[in-house]
Amino acid sequence: MPRYSDERRQAIVTKLLLSHNLSPYGIAAWENISLATVRSAC
Repeated sequence: MPRYSDERRQAIVTKLLLSHNLSPYGIAAWENISLATVRSAC
């Protein structure tokens, strides 16, 4: 299982919190990571 840096994790959370109009699924697809990873980053 890959480990993601704190900086990358923070970038994902920032995309979720700001008004990028991206769903968690959209961010997972954009970042090429699993939806579970996006959800656990929050």
